[in-house]
Amino acid sequence: MAHNGVDPSRPLAACIPLRPTEARPDALFYMGVMHLKGYGVRRKSVQRALSYFTLAAHAGHSLAQYNAAMMHLAGKGTPR
Repeated sequence: MAHNGVDPSRPLAACIPLRPTEARPDALFYMGVMHLKGYGVRRKSVQRALSYFTLAAHAGHSLAQYNAAMMHLAGKGTPR
């Protein structure tokens, strides 16, 4: 049963309508954190986390720039 338009059986990330071109950089950053840590998503996804951090970094979010750089440096979320 949905409560306030949110279905509690769905992962939180699936409930957030997201168009990366229209999203705020901090929202993209926190979506990256959610995917990196596995909060509110079905499973952790380092690749998705990196993609959200990269989108936020291109929009000027400094922590996202740092996280994306450190993930690239460590080879996390990148093709081998």
